[in-house]
Amino acid sequence: MISNARLIDGLDFYSTSRLIKFYKTMKIQPTVEVIKKNCIRYEYDATEIKELCDAFGFSAFDYRAIRNEVYDSINPIAQAVNGKAKLDDKARVDAAWKHIQDLHFRSSCFGNIIFGCPRLTRTRKNSMWQYAIPKSKITRAMVARLLLVPNLYVMVNTSRTFARKSDEVVSVNALYLDIDNVQDVHGFVQKCKAEGRFDVVEPSKIISSGGGVHIYFHLENAYAKEKLVPYINRIQKALHSVYPEADKLSDLVRFLRLDGSTYNKPTKGIKTVHTVYESDKVYTVAEIGPKLVAPYVPKPKRKKAKTRHFKRDNPFAVVPEEKWRGLDIKRARDIEYLHELGHFDDDRRKRAIYFYSLFVLRATGSFSEASSLAYQLNSRLKRPLRTEDVENQLYSVKKFGFKYKYSSKTLMDKLDIDQLTREQQEGLM
Repeated sequence: MISNARLIDGLDFYSTSRLIKFYKTMKIQPTVEVIKKNCIRYEYDATEIKELCDAFGFSAFDYRAIRNEVYDSINPIAQAVNGKAKLDDKARVDAAWKHIQDLHFRSSCFGNIIFGCPRLTRTRKNSMWQYAIPKSKITRAMVARLLLVPNLYVMVNTSRTFARKSDEVVSVNALYLDIDNVQDVHGFVQKCKAEGRFDVVEPSKIISSGGGVHIYFHLENAYAKEKLVPYINRIQKALHSVYPEADKLSDLVRFLRLDGSTYNKPTKGIKTVHTVYESDKVYTVAEIGPKLVAPYVPKPKRKKAKTRHFKRDNPFAVVPEEKWRGLDIKRARDIEYLHELGHFDDDRRKRAIYFYSLFVLRATGSFSEASSLAYQLNSRLKRPLRTEDVENQLYSVKKFGFKYKYSSKTLMDKLDIDQLTREQQEGLM
């Protein structure tokens, strides 16, 4: 019998969907070891591993075991953290360690620092290997090992879990700008100073990223609360108006290059990421916000209109149009007008009671007012409805009065307006 592993030799399953379809078609239930070997062979990331485990009914424990072993085998960041080799360049290690401290240790919250590096695949562009390290466990020696990874990135903000998701961000550590294609970095810094950009808000740090610059505005104790994040996003967008050449990026899970790491691209050679400007500026959201965003002015609250009641002494008296809910009042007056014409003498009596009480309810907001006037209208009919018939119409109005909306065309059809003469129709409001 051919083993599961040998069965797929020579086949290309860089897409997990193809691998799942293959096993399902062959009616094979792969083991944990087989899935693990496939994940290593095709360098699947955590999302793809989860997709495979779900497809074949593996437990959460199996998923974590497979993911951890795969990452230890092929994730270059995991290999560097778990390895023994480390960078001997003290200046670069100090710069990277300070960069991490400046970003992630200005807040007192617990969380994880997520690192990343490019992952070359056949199916996806701009894919990243990721690796999360708890703040409580990261050390300078670990950073020295991490710097052996080329093109190393660090997430600007701290994550609550190991996941790189906006909803999991626990602390917003800095506002940032990513500007590409800056050849003369020091000249760019001097240009910004001369143009007065630093007078608006001075950067905490500017890093030469190899292909451009990364600008940071450090924040202190800016926890990612639901009401604070939208305001931080407004500040971030306002920064782009000061630096229009920057990429329009403002997401909370952005990766930027780690100070002291290497920029390694075949077309541009190897460069070292390094700081070109640094100040002691650390902002609170309350300090930096007013510098960039206009103060929030709440919209004036509209005064709630008072309920207008029909005159009890003369329920059919004309109510001026400027009163509250003029359209509903007009429609109620139209029904009164139709009643005076005798439009409800022989037919349409229930419709008259229903729509009259409906429009009175909407105009006054009072069901008792609508009920009282409906009975008065019924008593004026040539052949009044029975009490139970009126009660049935009022029950519908009370239950659905503010739910149903009737267009003018619908009302004309239901009330048979087309049966009126042209002169009579001109009397309607």
